[in-house]
Amino acid sequence: MEEQLKIVLFEDNPEVSSNIQEILEMNDFKVFLLEADVNLKEEISLINPDLIISDIMMPKKSGFEILEELRSYKEFFDIPFIFLTAKTTYDDLRKGMNFGADDYIYKPFSSDDLIHSIKLRLEKANHIKQKIDEFSNNIAIHVPHEMRTPLVSLLGYSSLILDDYKSLSDEDVISFTERINFSAKRLHRTIEKFIQYSNLVLLELDKDDRNKFLFGNSTVEISEVIKSCIEKINHLYKREDDLKIRLETFSSKLSELSLSTILFELIDNAFKFSKQGDKVIIEGKPEDNKYKIEIFNNGKGISDKNLKKLEELTKHGIQKYNRFEHGFGLAIVSKVTNYLGEPMKLESEKDSFTKVTLRIP
Repeated sequence: MEEQLKIVLFEDNPEVSSNIQEILEMNDFKVFLLEADVNLKEEISLINPDLIISDIMMPKKSGFEILEELRSYKEFFDIPFIFLTAKTTYDDLRKGMNFGADDYIYKPFSSDDLIHSIKLRLEKANHIKQKIDEFSNNIAIHVPHEMRTPLVSLLGYSSLILDDYKSLSDEDVISFTERINFSAKRLHRTIEKFIQYSNLVLLELDKDDRNKFLFGNSTVEISEVIKSCIEKINHLYKREDDLKIRLETFSSKLSELSLSTILFELIDNAFKFSKQGDKVIIEGKPEDNKYKIEIFNNGKGISDKNLKKLEELTKHGIQKYNRFEHGFGLAIVSKVTNYLGEPMKLESEKDSFTKVTLRIP
């Protein structure tokens, strides 16, 4: 027996909600009725719907707010989303499309209109998934995981444009192009990290080159290096309001290059694995003739299983663990801190927080 497709419905009018549920269930969909103010991430993760339908004007939370929050989680980014609306201005239409809405259905609507729109969006989502899966399977055994993920998106979405351009709307083309651009930038950053990590591995072979990288000809103020890294990262994420900094001064014999290599990766990870509104706290102070740095963020966190993998990564490098999502960045940090004889300390709780502690000589 074929598994029923699941649809989540946000609708504050009980009569409308009941009618839609009846129509959908008559067409063999499994329906989940949710209140607008539910814990969205928790409920959507639990249900794992194939499509979401939402009214726009609701007292507890608007459909726009639901969609905006939904699209902030990358795991829900591709779930088709349809708005129900009695009246929509051009500005409302553009607002919804900018947040990633796939369609609008105007009240009152017929059951045929509703089912036609749903089936159209599900077919489109399935077509995209098949294309992405096809490219993923073709390159799966040839490219490391961190490079494979953006490459699959580049190939998949560009192929969709080339193959289906006659049937795509302007919004589709813009959306796919934005994803291609994002994936290209991600792939570029990953390649740069791969080269950087490879160069660090080569330093194992030459003590003189290793010391030139690690140590400078003069002392460097660590707090200034941290501020410089923060400035670059703020430019990328634009989340100044989420950041708290408490830094005391300390001069180190390490080179600015080795310090910035460590700090940029860790601060970047703190923002990458948290979302807008999650706190990122960076503290630094002298302790026992060294400089103790703590980088804390609320957010995604790391599971116990992956924490154990990280312990292996710090010992053996990234070669055996190319499917670990934190790979290149933390592998770079681990390599440098191990050269210094001061391995980083990592604490984390899944879906809660991550804290990294460094002691810089």
